[in-house]
Amino acid sequence: MRAIALITVLWPLQGFAAPILNHEYSAVSGAELMKIIAVLLFIVMLILFLSWLIKRLNKEGFGLNHSMVLLGTSHLGVKEKMVLVKVGTRVLLLGVASGSVTTLCDFGENLPEGFVVDGKKNFADVFKNALRSS
Repeated sequence: MRAIALITVLWPLQGFAAPILNHEYSAVSGAELMKIIAVLLFIVMLILFLSWLIKRLNKEGFGLNHSMVLLGTSHLGVKEKMVLVKVGTRVLLLGVASGSVTTLCDFGENLPEGFVVDGKKNFADVFKNALRSS
């Protein structure tokens, strides 16, 4: 029933739409439409390229603070993890939750025993050794 009512309301508008749909009265020609689409595609590709470039530069250390270095991390749950961070000359073990950061242990200027900087040991083993020594 609604479809019939809609058709009866819109049917008289068909006469008004016919001259507008004629190509002679078109506001944008086919060549102009292709130019618009090409420019829009260029802008989208430029945005994607610049976002990729910024991500690439950030991985290489562009704009990073080198006085703070992440040495390792271990996830404890969905929103909880432990993080081993070197800030200046101090090494800190931090507990990170959804709304807080807590210092779990301050190792001072020396790395925990058994910790290898080149990453051959995983963080869980280092944490177990740190718990045994303290």
